[in-house]
Amino acid sequence: MLDRERIAARQFAIMTILYIIGSAILVIPSLLAAKAKQDAWIAAIAAVGIGMAFIPLYIALGKRFPDKNLAQYCEIILGKWLGKIAFLCFLIGFPFLIAALTLRNIGDFLTIGILTKTPIQVIMIIVLAAVAWGVKLGLEPIARAAEIFFPFVILLLFLLLLFVSPYLQLKNLEPFLENGIAPVLKGAFTLVSYPLLEPVVLLMIFPHVPKPKEAGQALWRGVLIGGMILFAVTLFSVSVLGVDIVKGHSFPSFELAKKINIGDFLQRIEALMMFIWIITIFFRLTILVYVISAGLAQTFNLKDYRMLSLPLCVILTVMALVIVPNSSYLLAFNQKIWPLYVYNFGLFFPLLLWIAGIVRRKGKCAARKDETG
Repeated sequence: MLDRERIAARQFAIMTILYIIGSAILVIPSLLAAKAKQDAWIAAIAAVGIGMAFIPLYIALGKRFPDKNLAQYCEIILGKWLGKIAFLCFLIGFPFLIAALTLRNIGDFLTIGILTKTPIQVIMIIVLAAVAWGVKLGLEPIARAAEIFFPFVILLLFLLLLFVSPYLQLKNLEPFLENGIAPVLKGAFTLVSYPLLEPVVLLMIFPHVPKPKEAGQALWRGVLIGGMILFAVTLFSVSVLGVDIVKGHSFPSFELAKKINIGDFLQRIEALMMFIWIITIFFRLTILVYVISAGLAQTFNLKDYRMLSLPLCVILTVMALVIVPNSSYLLAFNQKIWPLYVYNFGLFFPLLLWIAGIVRRKGKCAARKDETG
């Protein structure tokens, strides 16, 4: 089942963009403004440049094992049992945790901004029902759906930035580098950790693109475009709303949509713009649940990953409520803990696999020379 699924490089790039934007489009302006203040947009540019520097590592792993996913080459490099244990630690500690945090994000967003009287559990169950159904259909339908919805997301993003452009105030971006480069680097560090170090989870999808070279190029494009979209939203949020509002609001891009007012006629259309965030978060969650399901199926030698989607979604609902008691806790977690935690899995884990793969390959080459010599 895993080996028969194939997606185009274009679809992989689109899935990467939607994954990167995900819930970050809601909270990144606030996180950056808290660190870099009016220089948040500079921090966003720096973060995209730094984040792109990690992509060659992921691509190197993907090309090293073009017909294997991350779970499979963990076993090849580290050995069967150690590889299974290492991958399970990665799976639980990274994509599973990200999925729980993302689910909590969308629950908080809808209950705080739109459906204020709706219990958060109801929203989570509805969202995860759709996610479970998407994963049950398989990777190819997920990729085709992403391809269909992507133009609408881009169009609405373009209209959002276009309609608020009359309210741009460059004075909100001044003074440049008032406190030096240190706050900018702290802000960049935040954006790199969330979400630009997360594409390592996409190595579970990498081998489903028939040509590894095209898959690598798609990953490049996806991360770059997704990062630039986050930069644009951050720039407009700070310049339109001002740094005090941005850093003091949990979802500043939603507040940005409220500013739309064309001739006192076209206004209060933030509910329409909400389509952007719902779609991107849905695909982010769907990709994460697919990665977890496929990874568990591979680790435990199950014939089909699809049967795991529903029980995983049930567990995620509970975990999202348990590990994040409220939105303030989630904001503090994203600012203080996650930027340090994420490097263990987004950088050191793939780096360890890459180094171990090189050492193992050299060891095999040396053994063959001894045998032939």
